[in-house]
Amino acid sequence: MRRPSKHDSNEETQNSEPSTKTRNKPKVMNGILRFVSVIFNILKGLIEILASIFKNVIALIVFLFKYLIEILANPSLPSVIAIAFFIFVSSVAAYQWGQIGVWIGALLNLTGVGGIAAATVGVLVGLGINIYQLAPELWKIRRDMAKAYTDLNIDPDSDLENSNSPSDRLAHWLTYDHGTLKGLRRTSYLVETGLIVAYCAIPGGMEVMAIVISAVSLAGIELGLKGVGATTNLANAVNQKMSEQEANDPDKGTYGF
Repeated sequence: MRRPSKHDSNEETQNSEPSTKTRNKPKVMNGILRFVSVIFNILKGLIEILASIFKNVIALIVFLFKYLIEILANPSLPSVIAIAFFIFVSSVAAYQWGQIGVWIGALLNLTGVGGIAAATVGVLVGLGINIYQLAPELWKIRRDMAKAYTDLNIDPDSDLENSNSPSDRLAHWLTYDHGTLKGLRRTSYLVETGLIVAYCAIPGGMEVMAIVISAVSLAGIELGLKGVGATTNLANAVNQKMSEQEANDPDKGTYGF
């Protein structure tokens, strides 16, 4: 029997190496495929998360803008702006009349506590004048007052100066009273304008800011109050109608996304 030679062992080693490489090749490919699959699943999960976040962000933006539009287009919002404007012009008018009170108090040698009292009296006088001036204009602001004028046959624009007999006065008593208020309103405006112009010219020196404050004090209160009356009356009527429509709308509350 022949003993195996060194040459035979080399041939066996060479024959075994290809078979080992052949067996290892599928393992390497499987590992690469598993790695690619893991990476793909991770990317897929990230894309799904990003897509979900993007969709929710879009829905949130639509939701916010929906309510932003409802807030900005709310019929009551102009009322809030009108009220803020009225508070502003009232503050300017109060400041103006307080300064007029201080000025008149200084002319009467009132200082310290006396000056504070003069400013307070000035504010109260200005407030009283502005409220009194509104008396013949309230029917333009309040709907119930306009209805009362109609029921009482009061004609706010009637010219009764040419007919002033007792019988005519009795027939149109309240209309005459309204005409009297209109005349006193004009007189009070003349007095107010004279005081404000005198203050603006003497201690104010006809400066631009003094003129602006005087103009706001003269016209701002009435314009501001009429603006508040108009916007609140309209907003209340519209909101009431919208509430009725909402109560009868079964689809109200669905957002569509």
